[in-house]
Order: sequence, then structure tokens, then C-alpha cells
Amino acid sequence: MAEELPLAEAAARLGMTAEALRMRVRRGRVKGRKDEAGRVWVTLNEPEQPTGHRPDTDRADRDPADDAVSILKAQVVDLQKRLDTAEQAQSEMRRLILSSQSQAAELTKLLPPPDAAVTNTEAGDPQPGKPKRKFWPW
Repeated sequence: MAEELPLAEAAARLGMTAEALRMRVRRGRVKGRKDEAGRVWVTLNEPEQPTGHRPDTDRADRDPADDAVSILKAQVVDLQKRLDTAEQAQSEMRRLILSSQSQAAELTKLLPPPDAAVTNTEAGDPQPGKPKRKFWPW
């Protein structure tokens, strides 16, 4: 039993958007016609006309925004993994730095105290209290 419905009503009955059904009519996958006022009418023979495609996988039925959303979700997952890896590396670096600092502090305690600064008076210089300069070859 053939039933002719307006495009929007037929799309709702078939479970797809009006634009997706309009594209199927243009491609000839679904029977349809335009009336004098320019409205599109769709002829349905069964509850759903066989088109050779499943509605959930037909590219014409898919909204481009859904594709963009799925791409962005995949990027978010990838970036979250990268962030987790970077945070773990940063935590390990902090642990190593703290360990190095504590080891350096322990080693500093083991070193003998530095000798008193040699002043110029010991070298016979007339300026007492001023530290003696060391020679730097470069």
C-alpha cells in the first residue's frame, strides 16, 4: 500500500532528518515529487523503503557536526593521555631534584669548613681586611 507524505512527516516516520530524506529523493533512492507550490512529497510503500544502506551507517544520514564531535572527542582522549604522561614525567623530575638537593646538603655537611680568607695583610699589602685576589688564567 503506497502512502504519500510531506517530506518532514516522512522523515520523522523513517527516523531521519528532512535534509537526509531530501538528498535520497534527489539521488533517486526514495520515490518523491514536487507539487506546484514547491513542496516535496515522498511515496512510502512500506514502513521503511529498502535503500541498500543501513540508516545508521549511510553517509547522507549523518550530520557533519557528529563527525566533528567524534573527531574532537578522539583528540581530547589523545591530549588527556599526553597530559597524564607529562604530569608523570614532571612528578618524577621533581622527585629526582628533591633527592639531589638532599644529597647535596648531606655532602656539604661532610666537607671541612673553608679556610679563613687570606687577606692582603698576610701578603704584605697595605690594605688590611681586603681579600686577596686569585689569579684566573682566562
